[in-house]
Amino acid sequence: MRRAWARQAVVTPLLLGPVSTRVSFTPGQESRSAEDKRRYGRSMTLSVWATAVGAPAVAVPAGLAEGLPAGVQLIGPAFREDAVLDAAQVIEDACGVLTPVHG
Repeated sequence: MRRAWARQAVVTPLLLGPVSTRVSFTPGQESRSAEDKRRYGRSMTLSVWATAVGAPAVAVPAGLAEGLPAGVQLIGPAFREDAVLDAAQVIEDACGVLTPVHG
């Protein structure tokens, strides 16, 4: 998997994807039932994959979806944390500071 990612990173040096494929869970919802835990885990597949291949990745807040925080994830080639963080700064600058959800 790492070799495949390294080859792809030559063509696609930064990958922009969702942090989660689902609208955010309300606080604590991911642990209310076994099915919610499975749903939450499946929604985070891209994050798990990035970790598995050792790719530098960062999640950046990008707004709200249905009143809950939503973000994007940037994944880069091995040893290019600088590129990932530079791109994250561009997104953060464009979206502005987002206030945390208070509950």
